[in-house]
Amino acid sequence: MKMGMWNTHGMNQDDEAVEEAIEILSLMPNELGALVEHARTEQWVFTQAARHAKGQEKRKLNLIAKFFGLRMEKWIDLMAAVEMEYEHEHGMFAPEGS
Repeated sequence: MKMGMWNTHGMNQDDEAVEEAIEILSLMPNELGALVEHARTEQWVFTQAARHAKGQEKRKLNLIAKFFGLRMEKWIDLMAAVEMEYEHEHGMFAPEGS
């Protein structure tokens, strides 16, 4: 997978690229959840710091907080893709007789 598909504006919505990312990362759903929580915490920390800053420093801190928010959304999207794949293979959407 080309790293250009992962940028601060969001991940490419190509399903094959998402599948490849999941395979390459080979993370368990709870590990993906931990990454989501980490990004959420970092976003909160930088948002709080930006509240007490002024000028250029405030803008910089808000940009960093936005980056962590976008990163969190990417991890959530991957986590949802992993969960849907599981449901299609073993869960409520699995073919009968599997």
